[in-house]
Amino acid sequence: MNRRITLPAAAAALATAAIAIPAAMAQSGPTITHTLTTVGSGTLVANRYIKDTMHFGAGDITVHSGQWLKLVARDGENDPHTFTLARAADLPRSYNDMFSGCQICHRAQADHGAGGNGPPKHPLVTKYGAAGNFGAPGDSIVFMHGMPATVRIDAKPGTTLHFLCIVHPWMQGTIHVVR
Repeated sequence: MNRRITLPAAAAALATAAIAIPAAMAQSGPTITHTLTTVGSGTLVANRYIKDTMHFGAGDITVHSGQWLKLVARDGENDPHTFTLARAADLPRSYNDMFSGCQICHRAQADHGAGGNGPPKHPLVTKYGAAGNFGAPGDSIVFMHGMPATVRIDAKPGTTLHFLCIVHPWMQGTIHVVR
């Protein structure tokens, strides 16, 4: 088993992640313009090593402001993932940063209401915009196998957004927002 920031999740309880698409949008259905997938897997050899190749399939993407992004877990694990926006300076860069000093991970975990053995109380956290609209650090959503999530990237054109998975903090990437 890999050493990870814990974000307890149960597949049935994460059905509430469907709130990622606001009710008004769900009726007409958003037009998905980009899909970001997770890929890779983990390996453990006791008393020898942990190897984890999980990552976002695209670490650097370009989207138009207002476009929808679908998040799909296609890696070899059944762990939950998050798509969490963060300031570049807050992204963990070392092993210790990832597992003990990842402040953005701890803040997002608290915002999701994660803890204990149950699912997160708030699978969707949007700090500054409408539910499901992502454009600022702190916006975060939980997704997992069989339960993709959809968010609208609503940052202004010219903005560069940085993202990570707080469960697997080495999974990081950048979104360039254009007109």
